[in-house]
Amino acid sequence: MPAEIDRRSFLKASAVAACGAAHDVLAASERRVAIVIDPNQKHAGGDIAAWAVAQLRQTLSAKGAIATIAASAKQAGPADLFVVLTDGDDPNAPTSTRRTAPMKPEATRLASGAIAGKPAVWVSAIDPQGFVYGLLELAERIRASSDPSLGLIPARTIEEAPANTVRSMAPALSLIHI
Repeated sequence: MPAEIDRRSFLKASAVAACGAAHDVLAASERRVAIVIDPNQKHAGGDIAAWAVAQLRQTLSAKGAIATIAASAKQAGPADLFVVLTDGDDPNAPTSTRRTAPMKPEATRLASGAIAGKPAVWVSAIDPQGFVYGLLELAERIRASSDPSLGLIPARTIEEAPANTVRSMAPALSLIHI
């Protein structure tokens, strides 16, 4: 027959269990994410892409992650996850990130891999808008995710490009003479 437990002992045991669970949750959310931007990448390091990187960092911070920016994975120091911006010609990148066919303007490619045994995602593009679309896609994945990898690592390579080559009605309207 189980021994009776008094209320005080029960509350003490519950508090200890709750503190342990809270520590596990905090440990899972305090992930270090290194955003690697090679200064030789002219579009990845520009002002337009910098705005999108700031959005990504803000989203990571809201999820409790610590995001740092570095010029290389070695300079980033210890990290749980890596986000690498590349024009697709990075020799250290997984094969899936390299351009097999020319990327279109404003297109982005997200591919997963690893750096020093840690998960990584490569954001590839050939222009600033492509980097913006890729980085904002990652930020949206983070907002919608509840998994410990913050939703950053795609299960397969994702390549997206605009559906329309004409992005404005202005050229068509300029042909109309009133």
